[in-house]
Amino acid sequence: MTAYVLWCSRSVWESMAKISVKTKCLDVAKVCLGNMADARGAMALRQAAAEPELDAQVAVLAIHLQLYACVFFCLLRQQFTLILTAVT
Repeated sequence: MTAYVLWCSRSVWESMAKISVKTKCLDVAKVCLGNMADARGAMALRQAAAEPELDAQVAVLAIHLQLYACVFFCLLRQQFTLILTAVT
């Protein structure tokens, strides 16, 4: 496994981090950010861990990875859910 990690480029880890946003696997995102040597992203993810909602933590990571459309749809889905619960 060590040889594989050495051969992976930053773009591969960045792609895996983006996939981890879509699947909401923050443990995978931590590994990806570490292998990307992205200290700011790792710090943002560590600070976001204090948030109680998983979607908020994922949104912080998505913003850092510049996945603005993902953040927009996550917030839109959350607002739609709030509207539906208010109606019923």
